[in-house]
Amino acid sequence: MAAWHRTRRADVALRAFGSGYCGIAAIAAQRLAGVSHPPHAPSLLAFVLATLVFAGASFGSALLLLGAHLFDRVEVSARWRRG
Repeated sequence: MAAWHRTRRADVALRAFGSGYCGIAAIAAQRLAGVSHPPHAPSLLAFVLATLVFAGASFGSALLLLGAHLFDRVEVSARWRRG
């Protein structure tokens, strides 16, 4: 089976999805800033938007910066290898 993530097309697509996730996170952050609530009583909407901002920005930045290199193998030292 061919490694689909090693192609240039996959790299561009992953980075485009990352850009989209960062855009969604920015829109959610803008909406979160506009939600008015009394102090110390956030609504369920505020929690959902904050979760969307955190997850979207984290996942999106990883995809945007790494692209296909997200799947690269890394060398693990002998101390941390499984038996």
